[in-house]
Amino acid sequence: MKLKLFEDSIFINHFDDQNFTDQALEVLSNHKKLKYKIKKSNVLGFQTENLNNEFIAKKILDWSIQTLGDNLLFKKNINLRLLNFWINENFKYSYNQVHNHCNSHFSGVFYLQVPKNSGNIFFLRPDFTSTMLDLSDWFYASPLNIEEKEIQNYKNQFILFPSTFMHGVKMNETNHSRITISFNLALHD
Repeated sequence: MKLKLFEDSIFINHFDDQNFTDQALEVLSNHKKLKYKIKKSNVLGFQTENLNNEFIAKKILDWSIQTLGDNLLFKKNINLRLLNFWINENFKYSYNQVHNHCNSHFSGVFYLQVPKNSGNIFFLRPDFTSTMLDLSDWFYASPLNIEEKEIQNYKNQFILFPSTFMHGVKMNETNHSRITISFNLALHD
């Protein structure tokens, strides 16, 4: 018998809204014209500053509440606040370093444009089980020795995860940009 003691989860949904995509791409275009970018985890790509767009913010919040509601049981009515959001454009050879998001409960990403081989998000194991005794020498891939889990990304994919999860994005190997919106959420009374 095998008993699972703990499990970690990410939540994946799909929202197809062309108006949302068009507005987000317009916001990105306007910010690129200003040549003002932020350096967070993005290497060789473009990240906007935190944005203030009511339409985009409302959609992210609505989609987050729906996704969490589809996957979790709440003890009381949920109050979710969108703390911030920004747009990322990863050009050829761009990637995102491993990081997490502090001062929030959930973080997420929505994929606006995802060419094949443009870099998938990946999550790192939150403990040291696989490296303490180098179990990879003894077992084929299993929950005991997997250190990293890569998620195949696609257009209109919506991913939510606990903000504590260490994650990154693989290098874009194409001549076409991968464009995403990233965000942070907080639960409150």
